[in-house]
Amino acid sequence: IEATDLLFAYPNPAKEAFVLEFYETFGEEVRMDIISSSGMILSTTVLPEDIEREEMDISALLPGVYFIRVRYGKNDIKLLKLTKH
Repeated sequence: IEATDLLFAYPNPAKEAFVLEFYETFGEEVRMDIISSSGMILSTTVLPEDIEREEMDISALLPGVYFIRVRYGKNDIKLLKLTKH
């Protein structure tokens, strides 16, 4: 489990999918990027401001380490590390 005070991702490591649970979104839409270990943005998803839970399919990704960058509005950014098996 990879967590911050605002959200957490599980399972980690993941095989086919992972879940993001949000504790707080500050009433702002949430933007989530999946980033490769080399820094390339592989996907971007915009989630509604009232999101509490989102399951993300990562079955197309190769095994390795990825980063999940979550932005709340334009300011607050959180970065989580995710391992895909």
